[in-house]
Amino acid sequence: MKLKILVVCSVILGMISCSDKEELSNLTDASDTNQSLQNDAGKNTNIQYEMQFARCLSQAIYERQDVRQFVKDEALKKIDNAYDVFFPIAKDKYIGNITFKDVLCQYVSHDVLLDSIEKHVPMLNIHLPELGTTKVSDLNTSEAELPVLCGQKIFVNGEVVDSISDDEIPDFNVLVISENNAIQKKTSSTRSFDSNDNVMLGNNYEYVSPVFNPSCNKHNTISSTRSGGQKAPSDKYTNGKIPSSDLDPKLIYAYKVSKSSKRGTRFAMYYGLNNLNDTAMTLKSDVKDCIYKIKFSVSADFKDMTTNKGAYNFFNQDVIVKKSPITREDAIRRLINGRVYCFLFTFISGNEAQENVTTQSVRIYARPDQLFNLDVNRSKRHRTAFRHSRYAYSINLKNIASKWFYPLENNQFPILDRWNILKGPITKSVVVYLINPDEKSTTTTSESYTMKYSSDVNLGLGAKAKLFKILDLGINGKFDSSNSFEKTVTKTFSIAAHNLRIGDFKMDYFEDYPISIIYSDGSVVPMILGTGPITMSILPFSTDYLTQKRYNK
Repeated sequence: MKLKILVVCSVILGMISCSDKEELSNLTDASDTNQSLQNDAGKNTNIQYEMQFARCLSQAIYERQDVRQFVKDEALKKIDNAYDVFFPIAKDKYIGNITFKDVLCQYVSHDVLLDSIEKHVPMLNIHLPELGTTKVSDLNTSEAELPVLCGQKIFVNGEVVDSISDDEIPDFNVLVISENNAIQKKTSSTRSFDSNDNVMLGNNYEYVSPVFNPSCNKHNTISSTRSGGQKAPSDKYTNGKIPSSDLDPKLIYAYKVSKSSKRGTRFAMYYGLNNLNDTAMTLKSDVKDCIYKIKFSVSADFKDMTTNKGAYNFFNQDVIVKKSPITREDAIRRLINGRVYCFLFTFISGNEAQENVTTQSVRIYARPDQLFNLDVNRSKRHRTAFRHSRYAYSINLKNIASKWFYPLENNQFPILDRWNILKGPITKSVVVYLINPDEKSTTTTSESYTMKYSSDVNLGLGAKAKLFKILDLGINGKFDSSNSFEKTVTKTFSIAAHNLRIGDFKMDYFEDYPISIIYSDGSVVPMILGTGPITMSILPFSTDYLTQKRYNK
């Protein structure tokens, strides 16, 4: 068999990987997704077991058309919004009257498959990428020579017949062996993002993020306009004004009772105050801060953290269609290649003792069309007697504008630990990284952070008296060196090897109050936090509100 390999130098295509986040709004028909096409064999400690699996799979694929048809059919189900065959689930499905696992055991011993391969590669995955005009739906299962790619080696019928380098992408259908990064094993400490996870994953697995769940079908409406190109509306809300009906009524009430001193809004929310002179201070267990919205500046050096090749790697080349034009939604679906941005937010807090400093990390995933208003250019070649009309669509990268992304509206819940200023700091340090979502934490970083605590004002006072004094100083902006102190600590935490630090700021319990203003028409403008390319609003919400956002879509 002669295998042709297409050398790709374009930064737009880059290295095809990550996940097909066709996701909640079905806007992404990503062609090439969850797994990197090339695995780095030198860094993959499980590569020898993946090679064993690739060898036996290639034999079954070569000898049996029903196995080829089974793999194709399973991939088209898009279990994680990508053309993936997740082996831990697929292995027990039947091909004829025997399971997929039993078929493979005809080419490798049962002990090797279970005790060696599955033990060391528990998230074993078969990925079918779509490259260029190569489509999974067009895979011809009558042809026996369907290659299996593992590391940089190409297997056919149990033998290595070719290899590829890092700058090559195969121009043919291929099965890629790797580990699935969109699905994870359920544990006692994890909880599914969506009650529909078990529709495709059963009771033992769950999605890393709801963007991988095909059952999530929340739609973000995008209209089409024509002014040199096709652009989406700028933001969900006009001028950043959010109807009060879209926010937690308890937060609106907390703003109203602290309107004379907005620095007290978060305190009033956390302690359920009816006014700022209320002495019945009990920290509520059902209130926590949440990242409500984020915005990522288009002027930032926003990179694809897989390859560090820049924003271009998030988009496919021009989409060409003949005869009839397609809608803007369809053009966007084809132009976005399925990669997502992954933001890692780390919050540093703790009590006054340096050894008890803690960190909390949350991730937010978003597609390019969710973070930016994409300008879709359309050109037309007119019909002649010898050819059809042809329409070409492309993303105008010079005319991209940032817009707000709302995690809660996209079935993501970046909820933070409860902020107890009686035992913890008045300020928290916040660090934001852009990371490669396909990578696990493979490196560590040590950084120093400074936090502010109340000091002598609390000595000799009971808990309520301390809180009342802290509130008085906080709402009047009177914290200074005489009644507070700062402590600098060093914290080490794990992070993906490919990362880009895009934000670093302090969040003050009182000064960074949640709501800037509520207008007479009821519209709300939240406080904006952050520096550099990333900005956000962090609001305290009640459990009732968050539950309603989770289930009442």
